[in-house]
Amino acid sequence: MKYRNFEILDSIDKAKQYEQELGEVENQTSGAMVSFIGRVRDYNNHKKVTSLKYQSYDDMAQKVGEQILKSAKEKFDILDIRAYHRSGHLRVGDNAVKIYAISIHRKSAFLACEYCINEIKKLLPVWKKESYQNDNAQWVFCREHQH
Repeated sequence: MKYRNFEILDSIDKAKQYEQELGEVENQTSGAMVSFIGRVRDYNNHKKVTSLKYQSYDDMAQKVGEQILKSAKEKFDILDIRAYHRSGHLRVGDNAVKIYAISIHRKSAFLACEYCINEIKKLLPVWKKESYQNDNAQWVFCREHQH
């Protein structure tokens, strides 16, 4: 399957396929490939997290995600950028977001990854419901988390 630069992926198998396809992206000019991986952690707001569920407005998320990547290419001196965000049920330790930036020099790739994750947290129509060990599950507003 040919994936777009930005994808909302609803299974770990699709995420693995995306990453395999990304490995085929070759650019002889690039001197750096920087990646950011956002993972499901086991604690948030002093509560033990057991799992979470991402729900997305897929069509809009696709458009917003592509626009974020396009903006990163315009702002930073990068050759290519790709990203995905998972949807559905994820366990602690699962990868939720991955961003890959390819550039001639490392600094612009690092800056592009940081820019993209910040914009994804602010703009992407994806909602997160956390399940806790000793408390009721709760919808969490990602924009409030400035980590």
